Amino acid sequence: MAEQREYPRVSAQSKLKYKVVEGDGPDTSAAGIATNISGGGICFVMDEPIADGTLLALELSLPGFPSDVIALARVVWQRKRADKRLDTGCEFHWVGWDSTQAQQRVADFIRHRLDD
Repeated sequence: MAEQREYPRVSAQSKLKYKVVEGDGPDTSAAGIATNISGGGICFVMDEPIADGTLLALELSLPGFPSDVIALARVVWQRKRADKRLDTGCEFHWVGWDSTQAQQRVADFIRHRLDD
């Protein structure tokens, strides 16, 4: 069965920080590694389980970007990996910081990666 996504995903190995804004999860900031990103969401690796529906604040350090991208994203799913860590899929609810530049940078990054 073919996967049907609204936004194409591209591989993006990069560091990120996250903090729970709403829902159950750690009270402190934690780090993860992004594995792929799209205009609609992100998948990253984290160490602890977190409930579906939890709202996270994310700070993404994407390669080739002059500054970090800030986002709000809701956890949609988690899957255990062979190394016992968790792949975590999140849907973006907001990207940027008082401007559309960050959203545009994510779109340009994805467009550039798809053209490769």
